[in-house]
Amino acid sequence: TALLLAFVMPLSIIWLIGLLRYRIEGHDEVQSLTTLPIIADIPMASDDVKTSAGIVVHENKNTQMDEIFRSLRTNIKFLLKEQQKKILFTSSISGEGKTFCAANLAMSFALLGQRVVLCGLDIRKPALGRLFGIADRNLGITTLLTKEKVTLEDVQKQIVKSGVNDNLHLLLSGPIPPNPSELLARQTFQQVISLLEQQYDYVIFDTAPVGLVTDTLQIAEHADCCVLVCRADYTPKSSFGLLNQLADEGKLPNASIAINGIDMSRRKYGYYYGYGVYGKYGRYGNYGKYGNYGHYGMYADSHYGLKDDNSIKK
Repeated sequence: TALLLAFVMPLSIIWLIGLLRYRIEGHDEVQSLTTLPIIADIPMASDDVKTSAGIVVHENKNTQMDEIFRSLRTNIKFLLKEQQKKILFTSSISGEGKTFCAANLAMSFALLGQRVVLCGLDIRKPALGRLFGIADRNLGITTLLTKEKVTLEDVQKQIVKSGVNDNLHLLLSGPIPPNPSELLARQTFQQVISLLEQQYDYVIFDTAPVGLVTDTLQIAEHADCCVLVCRADYTPKSSFGLLNQLADEGKLPNASIAINGIDMSRRKYGYYYGYGVYGKYGRYGNYGKYGNYGHYGMYADSHYGLKDDNSIKK
């Protein structure tokens, strides 16, 4: 009996711990929760590499974070058909990093010489203005949506420079209205989007969490692809029930997943240790694809590696 208990008890504890882990941990777990394609695994960026607006993508740099966002950019271009250019970012709850991902993807496109406009469409809880240090809260799309008809000149008056790259412009949320859903349902919104498409190579929507309000589903009707951002050790596993349902119903067209906030410092513990996806020999470990000796690592034979790369929090 004692021998049986000694065998059963550890297994029971492991099973119980697994049961209590209600947040996603990484790539393999997300893959088990959804059939949507995972197009990016984004580690936590170090504070050393972040500049204004939380930008971690820089010109003429080959850090691991630069390469990861280049990879995201490439994957999104594969998802888009010819002439498609409208990319929507959302998440299930607040705090998963959708604005961070949207801003850095926009910067990555801008560094290619593409004209990009990043639209702050989380109208109830605006973040872009604060992120990019723009004090004027009266500028933005809600000012346009109150009109019956908008012109290109009207739109251009509301657009501001990002301050981080000449090719990256911003259309902020504007004053917070009492009726966001009604404004987004107006024909004026389609007019604004059409005018932006005429002027820019890529139009990126930073929207509200889809699990909290319906605004994002209205905006998604105008998007060519949707990137659903989740965050390691933060996003509840239960969120994927809603995300899968909305994608299956076509309410989030051409949807894919980006996993944000992977904590590389945890690779020595449990799931992240040894031969796992984040372990020493795993995809993100010391010898993995993104690790110290991997394809994009500090000592990689590849030309992507940098000896002084400190872009990822370790």
